[in-house]
Amino acid sequence: MRLDLSRKIAAFCRETEGGTLQELTALEGREDLFLHVRDELAAGRMPHSLEADLDTLNGLAERRLGKGFYPSTSRAAPLPGHEEATGAQYWSCPRGRCSGRGRVRPGQAPPFCALGSADLIAEPIPP
Repeated sequence: MRLDLSRKIAAFCRETEGGTLQELTALEGREDLFLHVRDELAAGRMPHSLEADLDTLNGLAERRLGKGFYPSTSRAAPLPGHEEATGAQYWSCPRGRCSGRGRVRPGQAPPFCALGSADLIAEPIPP
């Protein structure tokens, strides 16, 4: 299954928080690529090379760590015939650039988007 760009951006955004990916790219001599992608997304730009750059960074993580930072599964469409809203919510990108961060849990503080300098927002999962 091919991962769409919004999910790749969401995965990259998560990896900017802990510093691990930046440290890894520095060890591999590719910190410039990490910083370029981070700065472009933080500025709201999405150059044509963005997806290829994200794929390069994910490949670097795969080679170095044995697995990349892209998620292996995606949020699926509901089963046919299920038309009602469930009340469940997921964390959504306030700038609409990435696919968000997963299901909202009761009492959970909103995750912070390091690239957008804002908290993610809770939105209903579409039926």
